[in-house]
Amino acid sequence: MSLPTCDIGPALDVLRQRGYEVDVYPDPQAPPKSLILEKIRSGVDGLITTLRDQIDAEVFQAGQDKLKVVAQNRRRV
Repeated sequence: MSLPTCDIGPALDVLRQRGYEVDVYPDPQAPPKSLILEKIRSGVDGLITTLRDQIDAEVFQAGQDKLKVVAQNRRRV
C-alpha cells in the first residue's frame, strides 16, 4: 500500500515497519493541490493529510478507482 504524507514523525517508521510504502512531502508548507492530485491519479491506496492540505471533492473524485482511505493527522507546531 502506498501512502503519500507530510512528515508525521515516528508514525512514519511504524508504517514502514508494517510494510507500507510511504512517500513524504519534504517541504514545511502544504503541498500544491496539483501534486496531491498527481499522486492520487498515479494509483496510491491511501493519503495521510494535515489541516493545511487542500482536500475536497476533486481529490476524492480523482481517487475514486483506487484510493481506499484518507486520514487526517493533527500536527503540533
